[in-house]
Amino acid sequence: MKSKLLIFAIFIAFIFTLTSCSSPEEAAAKKAKKAAQDGAAIGQLKIGRAYHTGEGVPQDNLYAYMWVSLAVNQGLGATAEESLRMISADMTASEIEEAKKLAIICKKEKSYRDC
Repeated sequence: MKSKLLIFAIFIAFIFTLTSCSSPEEAAAKKAKKAAQDGAAIGQLKIGRAYHTGEGVPQDNLYAYMWVSLAVNQGLGATAEESLRMISADMTASEIEEAKKLAIICKKEKSYRDC
């Protein structure tokens, strides 16, 4: 009985370890999102790019545009502006307008938190 219980405990620990591990991309996206939510423009650019490519987060051009546009608005420069152009090329005009509204809400109402 004790050996079965020990095997079961090891199995549960193994499953827990597997489910708690994240990929390097997920870890990088998590770090970038924290920086973005803290107001760091470079973090906003990185998480925006991650949303555009789907690396470490679900691919979502609305959030990609939102985060990168926030970085651009903070004056990040040509690199951020080029990223914004690349993202917008994959979006419709109405999607871009929606992303701009999300950016306003994210900055003014949420102070970059929970965006």
